Amino acid sequence: MILGDPVADSLQASSMEGVFDRWAAVYDEQPNPLLALEERYLAPLLPALTGRDVLDAGCGTGRWLYRCIPQRPASLTGIDISVAMLARAREKLGDFAPCAR
Repeated sequence: MILGDPVADSLQASSMEGVFDRWAAVYDEQPNPLLALEERYLAPLLPALTGRDVLDAGCGTGRWLYRCIPQRPASLTGIDISVAMLARAREKLGDFAPCAR
């Protein structure tokens, strides 16, 4: 694959979208040691978010955005390549955050 080749980049993105679309239904419920490790090490690194605008690029099912709600940010926005993951994020977040592809 040639870096920066729009056709190859589009095919790779489409392939990844399909993977995450299929995983979306069980992503939050299925045991995942990588997510557990991420929670343990990244959660303490989050800054104070009160009054701030938060963008989660690659938000998946919105689990990190959901964690931000109690801190009362000014806004929460999630973007992701997977339509199915975004649907799960919308279910979880309701009116708290717009989610877009």
